[in-house]
Amino acid sequence: RIYWTGDGAPKKASFAAAIPADQNADIPATSYPMGVVAPTAAPALTVLVPGSVYLETRTYLYTFVTSWGEESAPSPPSANLDVNVGEIVQISALPTTAPAGYSTVVSKRIYRTRVGSDSTSYALVAEVDLSIAEFPDILLTADLGATMASLGYDEPPADMAGLVTLANGIMAGFAGKQVMMCEPFQPH
Repeated sequence: RIYWTGDGAPKKASFAAAIPADQNADIPATSYPMGVVAPTAAPALTVLVPGSVYLETRTYLYTFVTSWGEESAPSPPSANLDVNVGEIVQISALPTTAPAGYSTVVSKRIYRTRVGSDSTSYALVAEVDLSIAEFPDILLTADLGATMASLGYDEPPADMAGLVTLANGIMAGFAGKQVMMCEPFQPH
């Protein structure tokens, strides 16, 4: 992958996409925004199969994922939902097309709150294709996946410049007088 700044917002490309078939054409042949835009709409929730004994209160959110496995910051959270034992929660109002300018977005990761003895985190429910608008959550808390890593992610600002590679998989750039560093091995 190639990452650069200096001709507008920070960009990225694979080597194959950047090199044009016509040797006289401009480089890069194709580029994409360096960051991954966060979803702007919260998911909606509906109980499909009612239960009767209170289990927990849940909140859901989702992220966009690119074909390179890059994950965005999360969407706004859903409204809180009190869930009873045995209920199936239908997550809906999920976007089915990539945001404008972000053609590399191919899927979404759906997360829900996991309440521990001393903290609350968002844990993976499922990764679904971008074309999926609704998803039923039938998972028990013990079956949830990894904790969301991208909760605090932000896209690089459009005026970021001076991109350099540092040790431990970190890239740094600056915008005005502010220096920014990415998460290790997560330049997006």
